[in-house]
Amino acid sequence: MTKRTVLRRLCAAVVACACAACLALPCAASAAADARLLSAAAVRPEVPGALSSRGRALDTAYALYRKRQLSGAAVTAAQQPAEAGETAVLLCEKAQALVDAGVLDAQTAPALPDGALWATQCAQDGLAEAALMQCGQAAALVSAQWLEPGGPVTAFATSTPAHSEEADEMLRAYRTYLGLDALDDWQPVAPDGFSDGGAALWSAEGQVYVYCTAGPDGVRLGAASLSPQEAAQYGAAGNISEKAAG
Repeated sequence: MTKRTVLRRLCAAVVACACAACLALPCAASAAADARLLSAAAVRPEVPGALSSRGRALDTAYALYRKRQLSGAAVTAAQQPAEAGETAVLLCEKAQALVDAGVLDAQTAPALPDGALWATQCAQDGLAEAALMQCGQAAALVSAQWLEPGGPVTAFATSTPAHSEEADEMLRAYRTYLGLDALDDWQPVAPDGFSDGGAALWSAEGQVYVYCTAGPDGVRLGAASLSPQEAAQYGAAGNISEKAAG
């Protein structure tokens, strides 16, 4: 093999390597760009009317928002007859959770009525409800709503008179119990719409409404997801606890 042939082949090899490098360079650059995109944190754009990122990070706020998106804020499923004894035990557990959290005074926790009782239960899109009633001269009512499975109590009502609690204090404790203290934009909602012993707040970031009434007729408290439009509408209309609780 002559020197000229060797030189020609060497030049051809150099040219081939250079061409291969040129062809591989865009692929390498593309792979590097893909790696940068995949490793970078993706920021989800805020959609008008959607729950804020802070609200999505709070389990209760997100669960209530999800319920509203699926089937409205209130539980509208048909109430089904339930065994009274089991329902009484269930409602006592929900009341005790509120007592343990400092929301209810132990003396305000419901004393379940004696005699013939009527119980109902139902569930819908992550929320469950139960109620226990006795009809007669001393009608009594205890009801609760909670997040499934085994989540916090999102509504509670008892005809047992409030012992010594103030609605504002109960509402603060209830908000903490629900894990909503991270929201810092709470604003009063229609305070003039409540009779003495009532309070309500709404957070735009969490799109969540919390309320409490406490007095001689009993205690009612709860939480529900309300859009800004609903909060403005109900706020102008007065007491919205009935609307939120269904």
